[in-house]
Amino acid sequence: THTHTNTPPFYYLYTNSWFHSSQLPVTIYNASFDNVDMYNFRMPPDPASSYPGRTYRYYTGNPTFEFGTGLSYTTFSMRCTLNVSPNIACDVTNTGPRAGDEVVMLYHSAGSTLRAKLTHPAPIKQLINFFRVHLLPGQTEHFLFPVSDNDLMLVNESGVKVLYHGDHVLRVSRGVGPDSVFNVTV
Repeated sequence: THTHTNTPPFYYLYTNSWFHSSQLPVTIYNASFDNVDMYNFRMPPDPASSYPGRTYRYYTGNPTFEFGTGLSYTTFSMRCTLNVSPNIACDVTNTGPRAGDEVVMLYHSAGSTLRAKLTHPAPIKQLINFFRVHLLPGQTEHFLFPVSDNDLMLVNESGVKVLYHGDHVLRVSRGVGPDSVFNVTV
């Protein structure tokens, strides 16, 4: 990263000494979202009124760019396995010609049978952890996502976090490319 305040930023890009990558911190909605009442701040979708929900956690439309979508000046690959359930071990490799940073995100969602039993809205997915790694070309970083019961809790209709027994889905994403998906039962 650059440390000299009077060196122009383009120098770092040109010399590859400024490793830039990013992930979107918001969802960029498509043009049809313009028809949604801007004063309606409900998060969950409402099919009866065609309200699509808000944020990456509830939006049911097709976003232009999803929360967590990322860009980089190099390429990466990722391989994840379910370690001691429900912990997830991942290897991220820089497969490109330059050094760069990659952000790997872990999401939780209720499985379809669990979701069908709920009497309240549940997020489509919820970010529960992430790692940012800096890798040189050809370098691999190994890391573990520890998953606790607290990570698998959902907020009920009273606003209380509850661990529901049933099927849960853990999804590891780089914001681009295929995700690694694991089904766990509590």
